Amino acid sequence: MKKGKTFLLTMKKSCLITILLVLIFLGFTLRTQAEVEELVPPGMELRVVGQASMLVPQDAEIQEKGGLIIIEQIDKYVARTLFEMKQQMKDLKVQQEKLSKEVEQLKAELANKNN
Repeated sequence: MKKGKTFLLTMKKSCLITILLVLIFLGFTLRTQAEVEELVPPGMELRVVGQASMLVPQDAEIQEKGGLIIIEQIDKYVARTLFEMKQQMKDLKVQQEKLSKEVEQLKAELANKNN
């Protein structure tokens, strides 16, 4: 009888110890993940490709060919980003000119109505 109770107590203790260890491990894991996320600078992101974690610009192109991970070279990334920005600026200028013409037309129509 005493041996059975002792076994039961040790089982309860071992379960409690296991649960405590799991909770401690999870706490450290969550804390470490939060610290890593704090270290990621603005405009960058931590990407996981395969089993590798990489800190790259948010819109950088990453290719995976077989077991090889190819990250876009910085000069190509900058050139591509500048090209896209220039294209967006051109589009915005065209849109702004179109809106300016529409505003002028609306002003002219309003002036004609008031006369």
